[in-house]
Amino acid sequence: MKKKALLLFILRILKLGLGILTLSISARYFGLSIDRDEWVLAMGFILVLDTAIWGPINETFRAKFVFLQHEIGNEASLAKAKSMFSFINFVTAILVVIILVYPRILTKVIAPNYSEAQLVHLTTMILILTPSFLFNQICQFLTSVLNAYNTFYVPEITGLVTSILNIVLIITLAPIIGIYSLALGYYAGILLLLTLLVLRLKKLNIAVIGNPFKFKPSDIKPFVLFSLPFFLPYFLGQFNTVVEKSIASTLNVGTVSMIDYARKFPESVITVLTSIFTTMLLPTLSSMSAKEDRDGFLFEFKSMYQLSFLIMTFLVSLFSACPSAVINLLYNKGSIGISGLTQISNLCMLYCWAALVVFLYIIFGIALLSSGKGKTYAFFGSIAQVIMIGLNFSMVKILGVYTFPLSLLISHLAVAVILFTKFPIKGNKLIATTIKGILQIMVCSCTLYLLNHNINMVNSFHPLIIIIFNLLFILLFVLGFAYLLKTEDRQIIEKVISKTKAYF
Repeated sequence: MKKKALLLFILRILKLGLGILTLSISARYFGLSIDRDEWVLAMGFILVLDTAIWGPINETFRAKFVFLQHEIGNEASLAKAKSMFSFINFVTAILVVIILVYPRILTKVIAPNYSEAQLVHLTTMILILTPSFLFNQICQFLTSVLNAYNTFYVPEITGLVTSILNIVLIITLAPIIGIYSLALGYYAGILLLLTLLVLRLKKLNIAVIGNPFKFKPSDIKPFVLFSLPFFLPYFLGQFNTVVEKSIASTLNVGTVSMIDYARKFPESVITVLTSIFTTMLLPTLSSMSAKEDRDGFLFEFKSMYQLSFLIMTFLVSLFSACPSAVINLLYNKGSIGISGLTQISNLCMLYCWAALVVFLYIIFGIALLSSGKGKTYAFFGSIAQVIMIGLNFSMVKILGVYTFPLSLLISHLAVAVILFTKFPIKGNKLIATTIKGILQIMVCSCTLYLLNHNINMVNSFHPLIIIIFNLLFILLFVLGFAYLLKTEDRQIIEKVISKTKAYF
């Protein structure tokens, strides 16, 4: 599974790179403007609504589908999935119509301090983006179905193509139609993805698309009941997102965009890891759990756990040592001032450390979900969101914009520790792997931070040179650390060296 996961990670990292490039282009044209704030608020609302309503189903579908295949067979499982898909489309279509009829109620909630003119513009943006709610959810469900049949790469390659199309449209249309070029590029990408997903399903003869008005409650019931414990944490999580953006909109103009720029890179890496966990790790662990294969369960979990620590070492260390180099390279396009770039750099560093904690929270939660302990994961997930909401309200007047990454870090750290103690299989091996992984990240980050500031690299070299130097240092550090402490990464390194020697 590690090889497949690594290939999937590479594809999603390429997509991540295109996403960061899209953000950089967006910064060039729109900077920290009110138009950019309104785009983030409108797009964020649509994604929040999708996640709050269908997020639990999307996260748990693969696991439940695997369980059903073992229990009732493939054809019966697929029939239930088809019914679930029709139900999702029916409910989503109704919600889209309601939003299109009453958009102003929503705009006043997500931007309470906006003027009448700003609310009109925000309302227009929400009306434009609302239909994407349906298209996006269809794509998510169809991708989940393909993943359940061990088809991982087609959706990812398609995603790369749509990202390139999105970039081309933004560059071409931004000077003509302004901020609406982002919406047009988004729609073009998502509709192309939908078309290619449908074609792939037809080619594999997976009949999951049917009459959107025809579904059986008995078919829907297994998926809904399995996901039911997650509706509360998902609702709280999306409510928290709305609250965060609403609070941010009451601060200085551009704050919403500033947070969006800062969290995009660490958030994207976590999204990549999470998608790999739900795409590959969750079905695999669920299958092991159904077979009561404890050794296989622990082996597959540790394999992904170690790989994730390796990835997080690069992310956290790079943004701890030289966040300003990355931010300047991406966003210093003349539309954002020096003070804005500095704040984005500081926020990005904090969000990267928060991402480390969120990764631990998610991967231990996946382990609990796949072993039939989803209620425990859901309960403590709800606790994390409640803590985060409380911290956002209580600390914003003291810490300002830095409240948001710190509340994310503190709330999920507390819950990640608890989930670690609830891991289905007890043993010292997992504790040792965790200590080594965290130690590797902390030592590498601190060493690189001191090195960068002693040499004063930020003022001495081009940002790209600084980034390359730091990445090479991290690579050398990981190699040395692997052999010094005899971590499991050493086996990966030795295999790569062995294959390289055999090739030459």
